[in-house]
Amino acid sequence: ADEYDALEDVGALMSLQAALWQGTRDFTKLTSEWVNTPLGETDAAALEKVVQQYSKTAYRCSKGLPGNPVVDRLKSQVDEFSPVLPLVTDLGNEALKERHWELIHEVIGFEIAGDEAFTLGGLIEREVTKYQEKIADIATTAQQEAVLEEMMAKVEGLWVPCELEVKPYKDVKDLYMLGDISEVVANLDDSLVTVNTVLSSRFVAGIKDYVEGWRKALNTMQETLDEWMTCQRNWMYLEAIFGSPDIVRQLPVAAKMFKTVDTSWKATMKATNDEPNALK
Repeated sequence: ADEYDALEDVGALMSLQAALWQGTRDFTKLTSEWVNTPLGETDAAALEKVVQQYSKTAYRCSKGLPGNPVVDRLKSQVDEFSPVLPLVTDLGNEALKERHWELIHEVIGFEIAGDEAFTLGGLIEREVTKYQEKIADIATTAQQEAVLEEMMAKVEGLWVPCELEVKPYKDVKDLYMLGDISEVVANLDDSLVTVNTVLSSRFVAGIKDYVEGWRKALNTMQETLDEWMTCQRNWMYLEAIFGSPDIVRQLPVAAKMFKTVDTSWKATMKATNDEPNALK
């Protein structure tokens, strides 16, 4: 039984050594390919999976073969690539835009965006890994900005088809009134909630001017719509009064003032009927 156990131990040791030598040889071959791979063609997820696999092999061998120099070699190779993985993921983030790349170039001191020949090995040689934390922050910001931009795209999408309801008034040619504006008001309320949510995000800095522009436009529209409805109610009331020739004769100054407002109102409503888009 002792001999059998001893044989089993020798077998396990040989199996571990074989795994170590095979792992070291394969990983060396892989890394020599990786360092020459252009950054844009690097699959970060696949790379991470392989490095984790060899990391486990190195750990298993370090436990079973203490003091073996080949274990140290494999571990050293794996350790060299481990910090590169999150960097490759961050630099491959599709949310990175020109403004983010400018920040990255400022941090690392040279340009890599647009350089199709820049390789994974270049990241290691030029010690870009020491800026990993700052690059991760920039990539996170880009990702969060993309989420905010998506929220704003939905706001924009609301207003592209949104039209003011304009309907004829008293069957008079080219005389129009605003109809039901409840959908426009609902869109305004929803949009302002979204815009204020976006503005309260700590990641809004990169798109703040754009979002502020929307808030200003929406607030202006809200105020305009309130004034518009008030003006319409007043016009309808006065139009009924000054529609009487007797009143015009009795109040010529007021009638003249109303005539000026009336002309402006009718022109505004005709223009709105011709172009009913709410934001225009």
